[in-house]
Amino acid sequence: MESSSKTKYLILGAVVSILTAPIFVAWNTSAAIVLLIGQIGLFSAVTVSGFKLWHILVPLISYGIGFSVTGDPLTAALALVYVPVSAVITICLKKKLSRGVTVVLSAFTIGMVAFGCVVATAFVNDVTVSADGISEFLSVSAANVANSLVSEIPDSLFTNGLTREGYVRTIIEGLKYFSLSIVVLFCNLVAFSSTAVTKRAVLSLNDEESSIFGLSKNWLFVLSKPSAAVYIVCYLCLIIGGETLTLPQQIAFNTVMTAIQGGVFVMAFRHIRKRISVSGFAAIFMYIVVLYFLGLSAVAMVLSGVGLFAAFRQKSKEDNEKCEN
Repeated sequence: MESSSKTKYLILGAVVSILTAPIFVAWNTSAAIVLLIGQIGLFSAVTVSGFKLWHILVPLISYGIGFSVTGDPLTAALALVYVPVSAVITICLKKKLSRGVTVVLSAFTIGMVAFGCVVATAFVNDVTVSADGISEFLSVSAANVANSLVSEIPDSLFTNGLTREGYVRTIIEGLKYFSLSIVVLFCNLVAFSSTAVTKRAVLSLNDEESSIFGLSKNWLFVLSKPSAAVYIVCYLCLIIGGETLTLPQQIAFNTVMTAIQGGVFVMAFRHIRKRISVSGFAAIFMYIVVLYFLGLSAVAMVLSGVGLFAAFRQKSKEDNEKCEN
């Protein structure tokens, strides 16, 4: 590796380590997630390089920063949650796997890491590490989150017999129904965003390195036709089945649709941008305007239709090369 390239990766590794501190002291959860996405993506770009010493030093420095912020060696281990996800992305790059496979494997890894964090947190709080113990711990945590959200609502909004306690119960019931879908959506979003950061970082830092591992400007996420077909089947089952479906069946269909929904939207956005030829900022402004006038549900339905149309219409990967993601 050339001296200039090595310097770039050294700086990138330092940025990954430094991001640990603001993640621990982030002003809200959303900010911490955004910073974590950057950490995963940038460290993946670092590990793609051949500077192996930095692969070890960066996590060690991150752990040291985490320990200095928290003062607890176990809690400081949370500073390393980006490492296994970055490792998966790096392996996928080196094996020249597609963007879709990389996102799926990364999302699965994120889910496993999140589950491990939940089990570790339960263990630290003296909760019995079993299916019933974890379930009870999650129920209590969900109730605490619901109470925290409802406490921010002004009393004037509770009318027509609606109470804070009733609203909390409604939120908890909703979490039972949509919790798995929310987790899947979160994992997919973080995985896709992290691979996007990795792609930009590697391409901007070292074009020669990117060509070695098969990463090029057409490393796009492409929704396969079988996935699009599964999405339609699940949607039809929910519509036709209606109230005759059991709760586990509804949760299963919703979870599968949620897992594919992100890919459907990506295909829709790419198809629209390719057809109307607008820049990134202009496209974002257009989506905001349309969202304001049509509403979230209508826009989601339109995008789903466009995305499915684009998925079935594609003839090969080259159909998507004109528009970079």
